[in-house]
Amino acid sequence: MAEARAGADTPRSGSFLPELVLVITAALWGATFLVVQRAEQHTGTLFFVAARFMTAGALTCLLFARIMRGLNRAECVAGGVIGVVMFGAYTLQTWGLRSISSSQSAFITGMYVPVVPFVQWLFSGRAPRLAGWLGIGCAFCGLVLLTGWRQIVSLQLGAGEVGTLIAAAMIALEIVLVGYFARPGLDSFRMTVVQLLVVGVLALCGMPLAHEAAPAFSWGWAV
Repeated sequence: MAEARAGADTPRSGSFLPELVLVITAALWGATFLVVQRAEQHTGTLFFVAARFMTAGALTCLLFARIMRGLNRAECVAGGVIGVVMFGAYTLQTWGLRSISSSQSAFITGMYVPVVPFVQWLFSGRAPRLAGWLGIGCAFCGLVLLTGWRQIVSLQLGAGEVGTLIAAAMIALEIVLVGYFARPGLDSFRMTVVQLLVVGVLALCGMPLAHEAAPAFSWGWAV
C-alpha cells in the first residue's frame, strides 16, 4: 500500500503539465504589463493599485471566510510587513508604466529574479554557490532573449526606468521576506490576504496625499 501510494504521488515520466502551467503563468504575467499600461490611460496610479488589491483582498476574504477566522497577530504582522514592501513595489512599477513601454517595464521588473540571491546574500551573509551564479546568468540571458536587444539598448535612466528598477529590488525583498516568514504557526494563505488588503489600504490612504482623485467609471480600468 505504501509503495502504491508513493507511486501515485510521484509525477509521471513524460508529463509536461507542470512545465505547461509555468509557461501559461509566465504568459499571463507578461500580458499584465500591457493591460496595466492601458488601464493607466483611464485612472491614476494609486487608485488603480487600490482597486486592484482591495478587490482581490475582499473577494478572497468572502470566498474563504472560514479559513480567515484563524487569523492571528503574528500573521497580521508578517502580512503587514510584506504588504508595505509590496505597496512600494507595485506603486512604482505601475507609475513607471506611464513613461516607459510595457516590454521595457517587464524586462526591468524581471530583474528581480537575478537580484533575489543578492538580497539573500545581504541578509544571510552567505554568498550564492556556483549553481546560484549560473542561475543568475541564465535568468538574465532569458530576460534579454524574451525582451529583445532593441528594447534594452533604448533604455535610459529616466524617472520611469529608475522607479521600475527600485520596484524590482523591492519585489526581490518581498520574496526574501516571504521565505523568512514561512515558518510553522504562520498560515501563508492568510498572510497573503493581509498583504493584499494592506497594499489596497495604503494606496487609498496615499491618494489624498498625492492629490489624486477617484476617476469616473470606465471599463478601461475596471476590466
